[in-house]
Amino acid sequence: METMKIDNREYPVLGTIAVNGQPIPLLNIRMMSDEREQELARKGAAV
Repeated sequence: METMKIDNREYPVLGTIAVNGQPIPLLNIRMMSDEREQELARKGAAV
C-alpha cells in the first residue's frame, strides 16, 4: 500500500481524486469529533 509522509508521520493513501486535472491523494487520517475535542478541553481545564 502506498503511503505519504506528512510532518514525519506516514499515512496510507486510499486513492486519488482530480481537481482541475491535478491528482490529489486521499489519505487515511484519523479525525477527532468536535464533541470529543471539547470534552478533552474541559478535562484539561479542570486539572
